[in-house]
Amino acid sequence: MGFLTKVNKYVNLFSRETGIRSNTILKKLVDTEDLCEIRVISGGNNDRFLGFNDGTKLLILTNGFSKKKQNIPDREIELAQRRRKEYIQRRMEK
Repeated sequence: MGFLTKVNKYVNLFSRETGIRSNTILKKLVDTEDLCEIRVISGGNNDRFLGFNDGTKLLILTNGFSKKKQNIPDREIELAQRRRKEYIQRRMEK
């Protein structure tokens, strides 16, 4: 089972356990450094979270925002990529 498939499984489990009904989409972003997007659609809200995986069991969320359009703003992708690089640098320093 792939990493994104595992995350989708746990997001769906969370939804069932909490009773929060939403349509959640998790996908890898094309043309990025291993970034993924989690899109949660609940009621009239369209919330998005960007992040990356660290190994096979850890998903690091870097930023979140709300929007209606399909395209992700470049500034949000740049922020996620910068935070990913900072995280990796700090991790290597340990």
